[in-house]
Amino acid sequence: RSHHQGAAELDDPQANGGVHLGDRVKICCFNESDEELREVMVNVSQTLEEMLVHFEDVLGEPCMLAYDNGVGVDLPIESEDDWRMFLRMVATTPDLEGTYDVLLLPRGSWEAYQRKVAEQEEGGP
Repeated sequence: RSHHQGAAELDDPQANGGVHLGDRVKICCFNESDEELREVMVNVSQTLEEMLVHFEDVLGEPCMLAYDNGVGVDLPIESEDDWRMFLRMVATTPDLEGTYDVLLLPRGSWEAYQRKVAEQEEGGP
C-alpha cells in the first residue's frame, strides 16, 4: 500500500473532511461564576497579547485566561508559550472539534481563584 507514506496526516478523519483543523479555534469564554460570556473565534496565528484585547473586552476589565486541562486541573495562560500550547492542544485534539472553554479571570486574581477552588473541593462553605 503505497499511500502508507505520510499516513499519520491521513489518519486524521478531519484532515480531508469539511472541518479544517488548525487555523481557527472557537473559544467559549466563561467568568468566575461559570456564566458563559461570549464565543470568540481565534486565529491560531494570533498572539496572546493581541487576543487579550478581545478577552478584556468580553470581561470588561484587564483579565487573564485559564483552562481546564481535561483532567480537572486548571492551568493559567500566562505567557505566549502557554497560549501556543493551549491553541495547539485545541487545534490538534479531534474530539474537541476546535472548541474549548476558557475562564476569564480579573488580572492578578489567579491565586485567589485557586484558593477558592481548593476550598470548594474540600467541601467548605
